[in-house]
Amino acid sequence: MKIVQTFWSGGQNPKNVIKNSGGWLSAEYHWFAWNLSVLQLRKFYDEVELVTDAAGKHILIDVLQLPYTSVRVVLDVINHYPPELWALAKIYVYSLQNQPFLHIDGDIFIWKPFEERLLNAPLIAQNFEIDFPFYKTPLHIIQSEFAEIPDCITSALEKQPEIYSSNTGVIGGHQLDIFKKHKQYAFELIDKNRDQLDRIEAGKLNICVEQFLFHSIAQETNIAIEYVIDNQGEFDPTYPNYANFFSVPYKTWFIHAMANYKRQDPIISHLGKRLRRDYPEKYYHVLNICVKNNIELYHQGYKIETLSPEKNKWEDYKNYEANYLNDKLQKQDNEWLYFYAKDCHLYRQSELIFGMSNDEILKQTFVFDTDCNIEESYNPDLEQKLLFAEVETLSYKKWDLEPLDMVLLDALQEPQMAINLIEIASFYYNPQDVNENKSIFENIVISRLQDFWYIGAIKILKS
Repeated sequence: MKIVQTFWSGGQNPKNVIKNSGGWLSAEYHWFAWNLSVLQLRKFYDEVELVTDAAGKHILIDVLQLPYTSVRVVLDVINHYPPELWALAKIYVYSLQNQPFLHIDGDIFIWKPFEERLLNAPLIAQNFEIDFPFYKTPLHIIQSEFAEIPDCITSALEKQPEIYSSNTGVIGGHQLDIFKKHKQYAFELIDKNRDQLDRIEAGKLNICVEQFLFHSIAQETNIAIEYVIDNQGEFDPTYPNYANFFSVPYKTWFIHAMANYKRQDPIISHLGKRLRRDYPEKYYHVLNICVKNNIELYHQGYKIETLSPEKNKWEDYKNYEANYLNDKLQKQDNEWLYFYAKDCHLYRQSELIFGMSNDEILKQTFVFDTDCNIEESYNPDLEQKLLFAEVETLSYKKWDLEPLDMVLLDALQEPQMAINLIEIASFYYNPQDVNENKSIFENIVISRLQDFWYIGAIKILKS
């Protein structure tokens, strides 16, 4: 099945588009996302097409050199619409397809191919939504104040008290006529009600025109939608665990960094580190492009001279990591270069510990890493903070330790097997509670060890 992605600049100058954060915390992560998205798609699919406009082609293909197998530069024809109505570009692209397709948003990342049940379905979407709160007010305005609206919208709102919709982070299928109808209805809705559009926040209008309208057309035509996430249980409008990079690829194969996920430091940190780990040449290429276009990097580490993208090739960064592993790079010689190399190594090895089963972790021997420090105070009881280096902010972060954390890190001043740490920690709790909830307690301790390992507070001793 053909894979398609859409990038629409809205008719902006490429010099402005390259500085666009696209909803992310900064432009560098916007372009990291496009890189990781298409690179992961290309791991599993031989045909990945980009549909874009002239500015998009210049940036994604000519500048970023993303590995699409084909490019269609056709979206300049809709540049008279406000760029805030980005859903129109996607809907237009759906309508252009003349063979079964899957359209994947640029903030979606996969670690395995989509299931065959999807590829054979007449209609496909990411997941089913019921009473997603962002629909209620805009749909009320559309129904009561717009001059003309498609009959399927009225029918869908009158048929049931709940608001049903489909998240279209992934959308497609074999029933191509539905997408042509979707385009007709969507553009007519916008064109015939231009005087009312400013009554609805653009982001909410987009999801109504794209996601709610798509689902309503499917209902009108009695065509079932097959969902990527078909076992989500009760719909949670907060979309928890949709950006859980920690469990990639062993437990999580699908990530959609939608909405507020794009502005959360842990998420963008994982995004950047994942691209740096798996596609370093592309990662450092983005950094170079940002620097050349006077884009201020969110990652503070690259502002120090020894790590500057202007002074390093991507191979140089790999050499720093190699020097760290061979003990040729010492903290006292260049503190932040040392911590950068260590951070690269830790993330490269992150799947080692996060991919282990509990039984495997319990056999590992850990010890406190003296690159970190523990700060103590009494207020009036003992309080401890873990101090660890964070290269992204060029600062030492403080982590308030809970009692269990304190017990574990105290024990880890000497090498300890994880299974022994379970026993040591359980001594401080009610024995009956620990015995009755043994697996839960074990999971909590292992999770703490993983967290400490990830930030470099403990290390695994080789057997």
